[in-house]
Amino acid sequence: MKHNAMLAVDMGASNGRVVWGQWHESGLECREIHRFDNVPIQRNGLMCWDMPRLMDEIAQGIAKCDRAFDTLGLCSWGNTIGLLDEERSLIRAPIHYREPKTDEGLSALYAALSREEMFRQTLYIPMTIQPAVVLSYLKQAQPDVLKKTKSVLMISDLMNELMTGKAVSERTMAATSGMVDMRTGAWSRTYMEKAGVDPAWFPDLVSSQTILGPLKDAFYNKEGKKPLVVAVAGHDTASASGLVDMSRKEDSLYLSCGTWSCMGCGVEKPSEDERILALGATNDLGPDGENQLRFNHTGLWILQECRREWIRQGHAFTHAELAQMACNCGSVNAVIDTEDELFFRSERMPQKVMQYLEMTGQPVVKEPGEIVRVILESLALRYRYSVDVLSELTGIRFSSMRVFGGGSKNSLLCQLMADTTGLTVHAGPAEASTIGNFIQQGLAQGVFTDRKQALKLIETHETTTYQPAADCEEKYRRALEICKWKTL
Repeated sequence: MKHNAMLAVDMGASNGRVVWGQWHESGLECREIHRFDNVPIQRNGLMCWDMPRLMDEIAQGIAKCDRAFDTLGLCSWGNTIGLLDEERSLIRAPIHYREPKTDEGLSALYAALSREEMFRQTLYIPMTIQPAVVLSYLKQAQPDVLKKTKSVLMISDLMNELMTGKAVSERTMAATSGMVDMRTGAWSRTYMEKAGVDPAWFPDLVSSQTILGPLKDAFYNKEGKKPLVVAVAGHDTASASGLVDMSRKEDSLYLSCGTWSCMGCGVEKPSEDERILALGATNDLGPDGENQLRFNHTGLWILQECRREWIRQGHAFTHAELAQMACNCGSVNAVIDTEDELFFRSERMPQKVMQYLEMTGQPVVKEPGEIVRVILESLALRYRYSVDVLSELTGIRFSSMRVFGGGSKNSLLCQLMADTTGLTVHAGPAEASTIGNFIQQGLAQGVFTDRKQALKLIETHETTTYQPAADCEEKYRRALEICKWKTL
């Protein structure tokens, strides 16, 4: 076996990390080098991503690595674009997907292309946070920006270009734009043109494991051969899903649980069933271009924002303390619709939980432990809904569910998932997107002949199994009634 040494840059919507890794016959050796927060900034009245600081954090992580490495791969959150001018410089800070002003572009976009037509063109669910909406907003609010625009890159592709000077669109990241046809894996020029998006702005699509070239001097100035950057699956969920063997469909159900909760399963081909549009599911792609059906849920975002608010109030609860408080208070007779627009924006999240309970005529909880319990139980009930929908749409009877990401470390949430879904839950590893990143780098460098060989090497990575221990059917039926989730 080739002992390829690697760096994985894992850029989440809330934090980022740089991890060193190396494959051995006995498995994967990993060491975290650098971790940092991903905090939005305000630019000209808009919430934006702080690209200069994020790229500086990546450079710091590379510089802090005291071990040699041959390749580097980067994955990140999706749905975000950077606009470049003729000199390949960013024209403005990338706009954050939680910026409410971009919704002003929706009316003009939907006048040109209905949601139903968008779905028919690409088989990907339209979302208000996708690039076409942002570009429609900029056309109205900042037309000079678009006049200067010569290239548009999805966020992981933008970071890769800044590190290498090579502009491409990696396919799994491009899919989050909603402008890639899930049937062909190519840009939908018809969609773009009807939406007023210039297809020439977006570079050619490439598959994951494509070698982009060496790191620029600004990111690596040590002596010797420069490490090569590999375009791994740019979307972190796609990267994490690479830990699941999709060949056995009944075992392909997974949940990548972080700021977002993305639940998906393997399918033979993209679904053209327009019911998935109303139900909130979408076709998507795995790291090797395999077809998946997926829900993109609000995840731990609500809990993260509650904790942030409590810290502002002088209560610096740790995640472990909040989880214990939720355990201590026991089950509560209340549920929130975690997909409600009320919870999408930041600020005053505990008050929003209480507001939702009051609006729906439920007992209003006020203590932090009770609020956390409501959030975790509500997430688990929403996951039950999504499992049911995926099973009905695909005809697959799932036997278990794999859980990755930060949520896999929350034992109460994992047990609630097992109880509400009635499935065996295998939780871990938490850093699945990083491990998926390393698998793709290994495949790109010939360390493995195929993905199954890599998956055998990570079977020993720590996982915790949860079995159903409570009947939650009555709670689920009540949640369906309160939250008014659509059923088949």
